[in-house]
Amino acid sequence: MMTEAHITYKRLRNIALTAPVKDKLLLALTREQPCCLCGHGAPSDPHHVFGSAVSLKSSDVFVVPLCRDCHTKVEAAPSTNASLIEPLVIHMNKLIIWFLENMDETPEM
Repeated sequence: MMTEAHITYKRLRNIALTAPVKDKLLLALTREQPCCLCGHGAPSDPHHVFGSAVSLKSSDVFVVPLCRDCHTKVEAAPSTNASLIEPLVIHMNKLIIWFLENMDETPEM
């Protein structure tokens, strides 16, 4: 039986792989964050929660900051990606707040 977390994971994965967004600024901001698993300070590796650089191209929107040790552990056990949904949402919220605080007064339309 699928849990709500699995359904959410599958839906987000489909979104991430349908129209991947590539953004160097998102990756740079992610590198400046502490590891979302152990709290180790920056710099962090941006980890794509859905897909991988080798097999599937995933959106840079769906990344979490991981220290090198945690990144190595997660890459070795891809099934742990589903447990990264909560840290992913928290990280995405931080990015949204950063963008809102740093937006120009009159954004271009």
